Amino acid sequence: MLKVRDIMTREVHTLACESTIREAMELMTTNHLSGAPVMSGDRPAGVVSMTDILGFISGAPEPGVGEQRVLVVEGIENLGDDLSDVEEANLLSMTEDMWEDWTQSQDRGEDADDERSDLLDRRTVEEIMSPEIVSVAPTASVREAASMMRRHAIHRLLVMEGKSLVGIISALDIARAVSERGLAQKKAK
Repeated sequence: MLKVRDIMTREVHTLACESTIREAMELMTTNHLSGAPVMSGDRPAGVVSMTDILGFISGAPEPGVGEQRVLVVEGIENLGDDLSDVEEANLLSMTEDMWEDWTQSQDRGEDADDERSDLLDRRTVEEIMSPEIVSVAPTASVREAASMMRRHAIHRLLVMEGKSLVGIISALDIARAVSERGLAQKKAK
């Protein structure tokens, strides 16, 4: 039986509670991640996802305007954690585009987005993360991990031994493992 330890990522990219939202965006886009654990010292304090970041960006006030703006993403009715991997990948790509637009406008000296962009440097991931820690032991079966993700409507689980973070497993890791196992069984026949 395939265990979590067999397919988990051991070198986990993490953020500190005091990391800025901009730092989170840079970490996730650079490493093609859709989420990362947020650490308080050596203990997980929560998880921040690209969905959390997009929710923050979409709710950030326009410069000089007191209203909240709403980001409309075609084909996605809400920005909750119940997004499919394809939808989350699309959001990651869209965030990379937004990041590039903001960076280019700053390079040109445009002030229109400065106030909103500065929020990314002033606000921390602790303010937008989900404080709920859903974890699994490395000895758990992959089937148990998949069931937990489905039950909690999330795309990643922290892999914990006691109170220590030892890895992370994502829905994509599980899909990849199931696919590879199926291909290996076909070749064996």
